[in-house]
Amino acid sequence: MRQDVTRKHFVLGAGASAAGIFSGLASGLAFNLPAFAKGGPDIPVGVMVPLTGGGAPYGPNMLKAIEITADSINKAGGPIGRQLRIISEDSQTSPDAAVAAAQKLISLNHVGAIIGTWSSAVTLAVLPITTQAGVLEMNTSGAGDVTSPKYRRLVFRTQPTDRPYGLAMARFSKKQGYRKLALLVLNNPYALTMRDAIQGEWRRLGMPNIENIVIYNPKAASYAGEVQKALQGNPDLLIIVGYTPDASIIAKEWYAANVKTHVMGPGFAFNDALVKNVGAAVVNGFFAVDGIPPVTQPGYKAFADTFQAATGSSLADNFWPAQAHDQMNLLALAMEAAKSTDAAAVAAKMRDIAGPPGVEVYDFATGAKLLREGKKINYQGASGPCDFDDHHDIVSNFAVWRLDGTSRQQLELYPARELI
Repeated sequence: MRQDVTRKHFVLGAGASAAGIFSGLASGLAFNLPAFAKGGPDIPVGVMVPLTGGGAPYGPNMLKAIEITADSINKAGGPIGRQLRIISEDSQTSPDAAVAAAQKLISLNHVGAIIGTWSSAVTLAVLPITTQAGVLEMNTSGAGDVTSPKYRRLVFRTQPTDRPYGLAMARFSKKQGYRKLALLVLNNPYALTMRDAIQGEWRRLGMPNIENIVIYNPKAASYAGEVQKALQGNPDLLIIVGYTPDASIIAKEWYAANVKTHVMGPGFAFNDALVKNVGAAVVNGFFAVDGIPPVTQPGYKAFADTFQAATGSSLADNFWPAQAHDQMNLLALAMEAAKSTDAAAVAAKMRDIAGPPGVEVYDFATGAKLLREGKKINYQGASGPCDFDDHHDIVSNFAVWRLDGTSRQQLELYPARELI
């Protein structure tokens, strides 16, 4: 599928002046545009994924999943008989870059939806812009404020909140017999939310207070001082709550300290890129905690083979492309149900097409056919059921893995119903 916008290239309309457009941006955006372009035959959809920065291990396959899904939707006739046009931007896993990207997508490309934002800091930076512009936003971010009342009406997330991560980490830690935990926590919204969840569940489980909680800032060349502080008193378990770039530095410095403590972190930081960065010997025995797609369910199976053939990657190894696929399908089906591309009308139909009751569907073509017949549908996604609650949040199954060199062994499964 043709991408009309990248980080470096923009397609300008006939007679448009690049200097004039960017001069207008510099003097402030005027959000008096329709939520979706009404005049053209296609529907512009903004996609913002992390092709660089901390989310770079995931963004390229998220974009590919969206492109594959949009192509399938277009081949099925598109929502309300119109074609989707994907316009992508690299968030760079940076709030500042994401703000600029959102402004371009809304002001220059007139998108009525931005999907795929990864990282709570990125999503929270973008939401004031999308909310003011009346643009629907779908994301893979876990911080609680993402779906706060001031944003919620036009915001849906396919990512579990950061709370289930903390619950799973605390419960697994107790089951393993750990009593003395230390936390190294990135100073950003997702990590601080996860810290609070770990602490709260640890207390609820009747475990000793966590004394060693060290907050660190992003993009430092070294975290040796923070690592040394966290390891004071020889904790049983060190939990690193960050992203792959900073976790890589911390893991090396933990290894150099030669302190015999176990290590745990979120799976989106403890991944193949971490192993590549620090070496299999360093991460051997690390625990990774993450949400998992429902690999035995029809919604997952309906997309897994297509994704594997297109990317050479397993959908089971990466939760976010599955979510990106679901966001694209959900957006198109909600447009079909609303018989409109107006963002508010589409948002009003999102929970109707995503949750029970209704005929379970796994793709746009089947769902659109049923909607046109006046039937109720219940979309079942590759990432899970996508049953949005009153806050427009979802809950997924979680698992804990042990990293054994370059392989993973699943140790524990926490069903979604236990993490609410």
